[in-house]
Amino acid sequence: MDKAREISESNPEAVLRRESLVSRRELLERLSPLGKVELDASRCTGCGLCVSECSTGALRISTGLETDAYQILFRHAVCIACGACVEICPEHCIQVKRVFEPEKIDDSIVLLEDKVLRCVKCGGTLGPGLMVAKIRARVSVASKVQPPSSTLCPGCRALGLFNRAD
Repeated sequence: MDKAREISESNPEAVLRRESLVSRRELLERLSPLGKVELDASRCTGCGLCVSECSTGALRISTGLETDAYQILFRHAVCIACGACVEICPEHCIQVKRVFEPEKIDDSIVLLEDKVLRCVKCGGTLGPGLMVAKIRARVSVASKVQPPSSTLCPGCRALGLFNRAD
């Protein structure tokens, strides 16, 4: 029997301690009370469900009043890595890691930037451009033609339907 095996059989607790050693960074990440959200912007439609499900306010939406800017922001200082945003995301484009990054505590990180699309009739909000584009693509595939009402808000679309019926 070789010496290492003999030592491990005589002191199994020492082996467990040696096998369970982790780096300080890994230990901090495991014990960190904070999370870090990562978003695959190529798959995100900006629907905002992750924001509505975030109980701590770590995710939020910022819109420009004078511009049509639309952003999903992440604040590391208040994320508890609960994973609610991951579970609700219909595009499966969010990941949460338990990480402590002290240099990013005070920052709001922009996860997604888009433009808000507006109704061509009344100027009301249609939604984030990425989401509207995805809906348009799905409808056009299903119907082979882009419906003209896709540039109207629900209110103007409904008024158009009632006016046609007269």
